[in-house]
Amino acid sequence: MIIVQTKETDNPSYNLAMEEYLVKQLQHNEPLLFIYINRPSIIIGRNQNPFEEINLAYAKKHQIEVVRRLSGGGTVFHDDGNLNYSFIAKNDGNSVHNYKKFTKPIIEALHKLGVPAELNERNDIILNGYKISGTAQFSYKGRVLTHGTLLFDANLDFLQHALHFKQEKRIKSKAISSKRSKVINIRDYLSSTSTMIEFKQQLIKEIVEMNQPISTYIMTEEDHEEIKKIVENRYKKWEWNIGETPAFTIKERKAIEDFGYIDIQVDVKHGIIEKVMIDTSFYEKKELAEIEKKLHNSRFEEIEMRNRIEKINDNRFFDFISIDDFLKLIIG
Repeated sequence: MIIVQTKETDNPSYNLAMEEYLVKQLQHNEPLLFIYINRPSIIIGRNQNPFEEINLAYAKKHQIEVVRRLSGGGTVFHDDGNLNYSFIAKNDGNSVHNYKKFTKPIIEALHKLGVPAELNERNDIILNGYKISGTAQFSYKGRVLTHGTLLFDANLDFLQHALHFKQEKRIKSKAISSKRSKVINIRDYLSSTSTMIEFKQQLIKEIVEMNQPISTYIMTEEDHEEIKKIVENRYKKWEWNIGETPAFTIKERKAIEDFGYIDIQVDVKHGIIEKVMIDTSFYEKKELAEIEKKLHNSRFEEIEMRNRIEKINDNRFFDFISIDDFLKLIIG
């Protein structure tokens, strides 16, 4: 096994790009282990819909970044109390979907620290029935990335508010939904109090002692330059983080006091609004058509939709409902 050493950063875009670089470009015969910590962020699976999974208003208010990763699986919350591990190895014919193989070093190290963790049937690492780690995989040209989280001392209040925002009634899509589990922090079960840095060091120490021989790879400036390119070309792009969202449809109805109702349906594909249908019990269709036309081909994001709507002149529809309430009706 090779421990990857690099300039530490809590930038989720950079750390995800680092994983991609390790699996796609850095070729080693031995398995690589990369351990990192991100600042508050929400990492969504490759085939997930952030509008279903996340309370985006809460994330925006608390400056929680949303980034899409290469692997499948569910949405996870990262912060400075969450330790992330990544194993990158050759596919030896017994690696894809073999989570037991790659979580074994982590679970054994936790046992050495007095934490009786185990892998369940959903490939989560659990502790006394509570989830402390989720796992996911990505394979590429004979190599496999298996990564996961370890909730050491995460802000569970942030986690609950940021992720538990299901909208099945208003959003219909083919995106993969997360399966929610009760979670707990590892720190609550440690016999002695330790910091995140101490926990990280202890975990690595146990892995090293149990998996000899161990060597180290120190990332070079050339490596980092390539990683920066991946960040700019993928993880900082709206087209990846939002535009890769599977197609979905939103249907919503709002009662307008003394007037009636508004029905709205929005079809979105690759993060772009393909079709808008607005119906009311009190307003002429030809006036609504102007709004539908303005929103066609807009990104499904508040800023662009607002800019388009505010350019509409003298449409009395917004005498009945404010632009803020109209956009909230669409975005949620």
